[in-house]
Formats: sequence, C-alpha cells, structure tokens
Amino acid sequence: MATIQSAFQQLLLPSAVIFLFLGSVFAIVVGAGLILRGDATLRLFGKLNRWVSTQKALKTVDQQHDIEQTMHRRRRLFGAVFLALAALSFIVLVAKYDVTVLSSVFARRFPPIAVELAVVSLKWTLVAGDLLAIVVGAALILSPDVLAKVEARTNRWYSTRTDADDAALMHLTLDKWAAEHARAAGWIVIVLAAFVALNLGIVLIGPR
Repeated sequence: MATIQSAFQQLLLPSAVIFLFLGSVFAIVVGAGLILRGDATLRLFGKLNRWVSTQKALKTVDQQHDIEQTMHRRRRLFGAVFLALAALSFIVLVAKYDVTVLSSVFARRFPPIAVELAVVSLKWTLVAGDLLAIVVGAALILSPDVLAKVEARTNRWYSTRTDADDAALMHLTLDKWAAEHARAAGWIVIVLAAFVALNLGIVLIGPR
C-alpha cells in the first residue's frame, strides 16, 4: 500500500498536474483565438469536431443472446457444473471466509464498524448467491420444466436504444451560443483557464 501511494505521489499526481496545466494553457490560446479571430477559430473547430453515435457503439450490446436453449439442451451438464461450483464456493465461504482478518486489512483506512458491516454483508450476499446457484443447478437436473416456467415469467429484455435515444442526439446549444458571442466566450474561457493555470503553476513551482 505504501509503495502504491508513493508511486502515485511521485509519478501519477505530478503527471496529472502537468497535463491539466498544459490543457489550461491551450484553453487560453483558444480563448484568445475566439477574441482575435473568432471566425477562423470556429471554422477550425468545425473541421476538427467529430460526432460519435452511441447507437452504433452500443449496437452489439443491444443484440439479444439467447443461451437458454443451449442450457436446456445440456441441462444435466450445466446443472452438475452449477451444483459443483456453487457447493465448492459455499464450503470455502463458510470455512475460510474470516471476517476478522478481512476487516483488519481495511480498518486502518476506514471506520472499523463500517468495514466489518461491509465484509459481513459481502459474505452473506455471496452465500445467498451460492444457495441460489445450487437451487438452479438442482432444478436444471430434476425439474427443468418448472425452471423454464419461472424464467418465462421473470425474464425481461431492456434495450439500450430506448434509454440512450437522447444521448444519441446532438445538443449544440453551447456551440451555437459561442458562435454567436465569440468574444464573450473567449473572455470566459481565458479567465477560467488562467485561474486554473495560475493555481496549477503554483503547485508545479512551489516547495516540494
């Protein structure tokens, strides 16, 4: 843990500060471009802009992959695998899951009561999952028809396209406002970026 924290402080944190400082300097240049040559700057960003549709990116995720027919064709095999793995996991959890040891690992950085509660909750959540897997495995072997009826009632398909329609639309309100008020947008960008650059500059050149 100490090694990770030291690496974060010596490498990752300074790199992030430098990256953000350079980004703020670039923002100042962009703001100056909006003030001095607004039309040219807007044309440049118009050429650089690219729209990535979430519908295309999520198309593969949105397709249904039905594995139930495969499971029911080989129900005895899958049932035996479910039973074996769930039973093994259940035995390991009951016999080897030490709440005290796991709590002591995180108790130094978090409140002990909260850590113990989280560790105990995790244990019993996993135990409940194992018991459910054992029931499903037994049902695949002994009562596949009953399991199929339960699946038919509980299965629901949620389409990402329905929930992501708004995310797939282009919202150009801010861009239009910046195009109509290039100088004002430039000054806003410069002031905010200069504030960030000043503070990050102090961090970079300050005492270490």
